[in-house]
Amino acid sequence: MKKNIDDSDRVKYGFSILMHNTPWEPRHAMPIRMIAQELYRLLQEVEKVEKQFKNAPFEKHEKIKDQLRKLKAERNRVRAILEGKKEHKPRR
Repeated sequence: MKKNIDDSDRVKYGFSILMHNTPWEPRHAMPIRMIAQELYRLLQEVEKVEKQFKNAPFEKHEKIKDQLRKLKAERNRVRAILEGKKEHKPRR
């Protein structure tokens, strides 16, 4: 059963459409255009959360910082995919 996942779920659970919100099975590659669109969305989201962090009261800083950390990790992962880099170093 396929579940549609909205942007708040992506941020909350730290994953993107690259793995979970596509009509294809994970073994199929995504078109470059869709990866680029996902990267753009993540860049926008990181900017938005950074602004929230600057304007947030001190009590909310930890929660927003954690959200920002997850978003940046996802952004970097998608950027690496788009650039054709490997995510993991080869094992020796």
